[in-house]
Amino acid sequence: MASWLGSLWGGSHSSSLPYNIKADPNSPSTKHGSHGWALHTATRKTDGGEDTAFQANKAELAKAPLRRNTSLADARYSDTSQTQLFPALHHFHRIKRLIHPRILRAHATLDTDYPDETKPAPGLDDLEKSLRTGTLIIVTENATPLDDWLENLNPHTSQANAAAVSWGIHNIVEALGFLHAQAKLAHGMVCPDAVFVTPSGDFKLGGFDLITPVGIEDGGGGPTPHFRKYEAVVCPADYRSPERVSQRYDVLQQSAPVHSMDCFSLAVLIEYIYSHPNAGTSGQVPPPLKKALARMKNDNPKLRPRLAPLLKCPVFDNPYVKAE
Repeated sequence: MASWLGSLWGGSHSSSLPYNIKADPNSPSTKHGSHGWALHTATRKTDGGEDTAFQANKAELAKAPLRRNTSLADARYSDTSQTQLFPALHHFHRIKRLIHPRILRAHATLDTDYPDETKPAPGLDDLEKSLRTGTLIIVTENATPLDDWLENLNPHTSQANAAAVSWGIHNIVEALGFLHAQAKLAHGMVCPDAVFVTPSGDFKLGGFDLITPVGIEDGGGGPTPHFRKYEAVVCPADYRSPERVSQRYDVLQQSAPVHSMDCFSLAVLIEYIYSHPNAGTSGQVPPPLKKALARMKNDNPKLRPRLAPLLKCPVFDNPYVKAE
């Protein structure tokens, strides 16, 4: 047992992991929405099964600027310290601690700057002290990015596609429900970049670059300084609720329920998914969902509903849910 754990967490290279990681990525780190992570096939050394390895070079992350969607006139005010590095480190530390059937499962992680316990890596509160020369590796269950999955759906199987999509959205609502009700955390980056799909068609929530406690429910007055610094340049603009766009973080801190900003983002994500020609609904949101989505995008965060009741919508009454 000890030798197996040593192979999992020890060593300074990916060869120390119990996986053979394919050199050529399936999806490069420069792809739009990758947030600096390349996706590789990881083959288990024990049984030959396939998983997915996310890899990011910290030196490259530290040189990749995060740019707010501003005019050229505002560009001179951009913060040059905002790079992909700290959001990636935040995700790296968080994903291995969050375990739920609807959250992308991390089987192994490795920061090659800190290959063993003799030199512990700085925690979430000290990310700026992290060494920046190595590689971050996260091996997860086998999964593909949401956009790639949508593109690969058969356009001639509309009914099956619609059922698969509603099942996937059902999964993400359950993942967020866990974060809000049990972990007392807001995800903060609910968008296509944070959703991955397994070979069996289950949607899994990832992308924990911004995850944060919020307001009175956590007792600490969140959102965190990390969230406040990076959310405007990490989360795609369309998925940011009005109070985030206007940087009224005091609203989130003092009066908004923990689900409020993710509720808004999820509504935009659902609209995005159903707009895809392969989603099985001719590019339209199913009528039973339209009123619910309007409520979820209410300008007042206190009036946005909890997510669990959304699952009572008849759109989610499909064979996948019944078989669960």
